[in-house]
Amino acid sequence: MQKQIALIFIAVIALSNAKAMDAPSWSGDLRYRNERIDQDNKDARFRNRIRARLKAAGKVQEDLSYAFRIASGSSDPLSTNQTLDGGFSSKGINLDLAYLKYATDFGQLVAGKMKNPWAKPAKTELVWDGDLSPEGLAYHLPIKMLFVNLGYLWVDERSTGPDAVLQGLQLGLQHGGDLIQFTFAAAYFDYLSTQGESTFVDTADSFGNSTDAASKYANDYNLINSFIELKFKTKIPFTLFADFVTNIDPKKNDGGYLAGFNIGKKIKFSYNYRKVEKDAVIGAFTDSDFAGGGTDAKGHELGLGYSFNKRTKLAFSHFLNKTASLTNENYTRSMLDFSLKF
Repeated sequence: MQKQIALIFIAVIALSNAKAMDAPSWSGDLRYRNERIDQDNKDARFRNRIRARLKAAGKVQEDLSYAFRIASGSSDPLSTNQTLDGGFSSKGINLDLAYLKYATDFGQLVAGKMKNPWAKPAKTELVWDGDLSPEGLAYHLPIKMLFVNLGYLWVDERSTGPDAVLQGLQLGLQHGGDLIQFTFAAAYFDYLSTQGESTFVDTADSFGNSTDAASKYANDYNLINSFIELKFKTKIPFTLFADFVTNIDPKKNDGGYLAGFNIGKKIKFSYNYRKVEKDAVIGAFTDSDFAGGGTDAKGHELGLGYSFNKRTKLAFSHFLNKTASLTNENYTRSMLDFSLKF
């Protein structure tokens, strides 16, 4: 019933002051990546990959806007990369974003397949991969130095049994001075109808999470997440950040943390260290590059980037990780990216 009421509310708003639609604005980006992966007991893997995205956005009226984006890749929710292989075969294009936004003095309501509605420190990926585009309803309300984010997101619609839904609430404080900008946020994310159900994205892969004898989720996922970020507006800007998460349902393997820094602008160096225990987060939605994706891993991420201008950039990323707490395997990943925006 809540779903229907929210959708009717959006429709009424859209029709109330409708006028001729403005022409959409177009934007996009292209990226070429060379990648090497080394993992214990496996041959080194080399890949060349591309990413292409094209976005259209516009307004129907002053307070109602829309956007959609198509992107390369597969149906993988955490990647729009396309590996160059397959005998020169044609590559796939998918719907990556499709949402409408109603904005007033009382906040912004977004419906559809959207950008991640939750604030994160320095674009880090402890809980959420940077390419994840959630689906459902989200609400953002800024109140002077405070902000509130609400989400009711559909994870898995099931023909039998209750649907898997993510309910979330995030409260934050942001204050900026001449020298320092401070951001703190705390959130509660509650996955409904998860324990005893099939794993998300791939029923044959739990992405590190604990499963029962039938390969179903062994635990619920009720996450408490908090972060702090300090941005220093010095001649050479730098940022310090830390992110923490705890799943309050299981009795063990329930925590994760990340801490690091960024320094520079035109030439930028970044570093973070993180540990993600087996059931700290949903493995299907955390960083897909760190330790090959999923949970039950720890280690370092280093980055070095050079911006030629506002539209072109060269970046190098290197992961030094250990996977699987029982086997403690080494996992190393290096990525060299050239990207441009238009």
